[in-house]
Amino acid sequence: MKLIEDDCHKAINLLGWTYANTGDAKVTANKGSVYALLAHLFLWRATMANVATDAPNLVDVNNADTTINTLINKGGYTLTDTANYKNTFIGRSSEGIFEINVSENTLEGSSSSVGASFLNESYIKGNGNNPRYFVVPRYLNDHFESTTDIRYKKGFDLTTPQKPMCIKYSNVTYRNPGQKLNPYLSNNIIIFRLGDMRLLKAEIALYKGDAATATTIINTFRKRNDPEPILVDAGLTVDEVMDEYIIERGKEMFLEGHLFYDLLRTRRYGFIVDWLPESRFRKEGFYWPVDPALFRNNPLLKQTTYWLGKV
Repeated sequence: MKLIEDDCHKAINLLGWTYANTGDAKVTANKGSVYALLAHLFLWRATMANVATDAPNLVDVNNADTTINTLINKGGYTLTDTANYKNTFIGRSSEGIFEINVSENTLEGSSSSVGASFLNESYIKGNGNNPRYFVVPRYLNDHFESTTDIRYKKGFDLTTPQKPMCIKYSNVTYRNPGQKLNPYLSNNIIIFRLGDMRLLKAEIALYKGDAATATTIINTFRKRNDPEPILVDAGLTVDEVMDEYIIERGKEMFLEGHLFYDLLRTRRYGFIVDWLPESRFRKEGFYWPVDPALFRNNPLLKQTTYWLGKV
């Protein structure tokens, strides 16, 4: 983690906020990309460097805070209008900070994207009536009390209630459009975006014991995305607001690769991760084991605590 931090500080001095070539926007690194990575690093280290305690390291929390403030104030990013919700996940939106290019505009679409596995014949010809993957109905029931939320309405297809589809990534292009053959998903892989950074500000506030500020941030997201929002009540405890925060992260960041790590960082893994009791968590049992064969060539390696004696 120290190496990542040092590399980021070096990169900040080598990169600008803008791009010499507009075609590089979002899909190549700039200062904003580095600040976003640093923010996640600081927050991960704040609670995960020592899993024996739940008390955050406030030095890292404060570093994350100033890092995100700089990104927001200098990056020029703006949230995507909710009327164009799905454009965020097509890519290169005003909200995007760093993305991996998977665009058919440059013939770099994906024929094997995880997003496509959630889509049936209605979205990709040849996928059949039942998609390969589906959203566990419990997720929708636990996260969306209000079905007027734009993230619910435009993010999921409930044609088959037992097997809902996630349609955040459903920008399909056929390389043979006449016969609808050779489908490719043309949705960039979103690594960092402004919505993520703004929500992290609520987490930072909670680590500082400021439940009121976190409540305001969460409610701002709910008002923005839902014409009939169910708001977080004022006066809740830090723990109670943290529960609401992780639900909000679950609404906003579903299928973006963040939620498992959010649950670990905030100690809310018990809500979802049924294979991770606290006893395993305290031994870092959320990591993979190190292959014992590697120790032959590097005696300085150490096995993850949980896996000692197991592999």
